[in-house]
Amino acid sequence: MNLFCKISVILFGLFLLTGCMVTDEIEFKDKVNYPPAIIDVQPVSEQINYAVKGSTLTFSVTVFDHDKDDFNYYDGRIAIYETLNSSNIKKEIFSCNEPQLVTGEDFSDGITVVISCQATLRTTLDTQNTLQIEVELSDRGYDSGNSLPEDANTVKVLWTYELLE
Repeated sequence: MNLFCKISVILFGLFLLTGCMVTDEIEFKDKVNYPPAIIDVQPVSEQINYAVKGSTLTFSVTVFDHDKDDFNYYDGRIAIYETLNSSNIKKEIFSCNEPQLVTGEDFSDGITVVISCQATLRTTLDTQNTLQIEVELSDRGYDSGNSLPEDANTVKVLWTYELLE
């Protein structure tokens, strides 16, 4: 065996030894599921809104999420709350439209997602004129029965509507 081959074998052996070092001091962190942050809400939710009874409105929530992979799991639910008397609240829950990925935004460390939902504003009792509309977004979708997966993060937006005849 010539000198070049002997040196190559020795260097290769050293390379294997150094590449196989194991230490207990290396800690691997689990991937963190960051919660979404609300960027925009339509219509405005920080006031009492007015609508004609029976009209159908679109509610839209835009969020930013640091987890780019979450887009495939996003889902939304819209709930309509109606107070029938002081202790009885009627609640209806519907699915929202498919989430939309906002393109052209310069958020290189995450994604921007928009979810829109439609609701017809009607009441059970003719004397009732106030509804509350809640949109909830989940970055992990929903399980059966509209329950949330254990690792889901959510945001909720609440609107109050006075209905006009």
